[in-house]
Amino acid sequence: MASNLLFLEMLKQVAVFTVLAFVFSKFSSLGWLRTSHRPLPRGGAFVFFAGIAILGTYLGVEVQGALANSRAIGAVLAGLYGGPIMGLAVGSTAGLHRYLLGGFTDVACGLSTVAEGLTGGLAHVIITRRGPASASFGPLSPPVAAAATFVAEVLQMAIILMVARPFESAWNLVQVIGLPMIAMNSTGAWLFAALVLDQRKLRDEMEERSTRLALDIAERAVGVLESGLDEQSARQLASTLRSHLPVGAVAVTDRSRVLAFEGIGSDHHRAGDPISSVVSAEVIAAADVHYLDGVNESFRCRRGGACPLHSALIVPMTVENKLVGTIELFEPRTKALHNFPRAFGVGVAQLLSNQLVRNRLTVSELKLLQAQVKPHFLFNALNTIMAVIRSDPQRGRNLVGHLSEFMRTNLKRAAPLVSFEEELEHVRAYLELEKARFGDRLRVFEDVPDSVRDLRVPTFTLQPLVENAIKHGLKDLVEGGQVRIGAEMVEGDLLVHVEDNGGSFDDTVKSTDGMGLHLVQRRSRLVFGDSYGVDVDCVQGERTRVTLRLPAVAQPQGVEHTPVAKRAGV
Repeated sequence: MASNLLFLEMLKQVAVFTVLAFVFSKFSSLGWLRTSHRPLPRGGAFVFFAGIAILGTYLGVEVQGALANSRAIGAVLAGLYGGPIMGLAVGSTAGLHRYLLGGFTDVACGLSTVAEGLTGGLAHVIITRRGPASASFGPLSPPVAAAATFVAEVLQMAIILMVARPFESAWNLVQVIGLPMIAMNSTGAWLFAALVLDQRKLRDEMEERSTRLALDIAERAVGVLESGLDEQSARQLASTLRSHLPVGAVAVTDRSRVLAFEGIGSDHHRAGDPISSVVSAEVIAAADVHYLDGVNESFRCRRGGACPLHSALIVPMTVENKLVGTIELFEPRTKALHNFPRAFGVGVAQLLSNQLVRNRLTVSELKLLQAQVKPHFLFNALNTIMAVIRSDPQRGRNLVGHLSEFMRTNLKRAAPLVSFEEELEHVRAYLELEKARFGDRLRVFEDVPDSVRDLRVPTFTLQPLVENAIKHGLKDLVEGGQVRIGAEMVEGDLLVHVEDNGGSFDDTVKSTDGMGLHLVQRRSRLVFGDSYGVDVDCVQGERTRVTLRLPAVAQPQGVEHTPVAKRAGV
């Protein structure tokens, strides 16, 4: 087969493989693949990648008694994602399968598949040792996937020449299949990794959008629940939810009856009716979320008639661990209740429950800022510690202490104002983890005069700004990343500066770039007025400086902050 025709056949394989990979990535059972913070299930990952490799063999095209195929993609990706052991397991399985198919290259192709899995595993080890930040995702980045597959395919051609006999047949085969397989399989690996990256970005964006929308509704609902949960406040709440959520209907109940209902089905679901749904009664009894996806379990209306409601999410609202009512979201038979409104509904119920307790948006925002320690941050931190412990046990123990202090402070700080020194201590614990994760890519400089350390600032003010600088400002820097934290007094106000040398801030989304930045701006103005808050100065490609202006509020006499070392007992 001519090389140009083989290129076309290989391209078809890569196209089929990419489409299947995209379809598989949508399966909930493969959530670990598209979500960076979920643990790797070894059994599921083995089956997935081994299946890809074996499928690549079956999609192969016969050329001179051998197969031009995309098997290497599965083996290399397995090693990149799970390390040498995973690469060896998948490579051995797919290699044995290829050997059993026979042909004069059966031994060579079986061995080369094992070598391909180990190549991916070796790349995983190299990348993760260069920087612990890569432990959760870096090895599966598109450039690394393409480069590792390129090397693996070159190695396969070399093994064919060394092992397959007669040599003349092996040489003729390599001349025909070498370049097409190297080029197309490297491209296929790049496409797969890019697909995974896009899925993860999409999920992160969805989580952030859900959080933003939940906060927006919580703000609009300020004062609605001031008098508690009654028919009037429930109607306003249901109307607000219905106008913001892409669902068919919204209901708000107390423990015994429907307080408000908006949307489809309102002809027979009415305010004032007693709760008739068995599922609603179960939620009220157990104070637990119940999700009816409309496939495995459907909403059953007991009021008679042709009810259009088919799928439902029923979320309890609690005050001091006591259930006071529910928020219920519905969709018709023609539309599924997807994960976005599901996650959103749970978040809104939690925020509104907080408002029922204190009726203050600042409290809800503080809770939301505390919740911004996303699972993938904790997962990355633990991966970092695991990587460091292998080479430097004492430093690993120190990092465990920093993580413990950071999480303890993050979960337990409830005061609206704390000293600036306490904010710095909280950030230092966070930065120790980030510096270990990024290695030489991140350097931090601190220039804070003693005269401002006892001034009071809103809780969780500094850490979101620093996190924003690292996450967004340094995202495009391969090395030499710097973050500078400074403070000064100007015209009687405290100015806090956080500067990075990435210069990647987007002026077109200045008011909403980064959830942490957005919340710090809002909370500062809510507490101190519109004259205070965040200002961003960006020189694209050079630096971004975020300045937070706050009034110089002194620490009350007799109140002292406790150093981290003393609090942690170290």
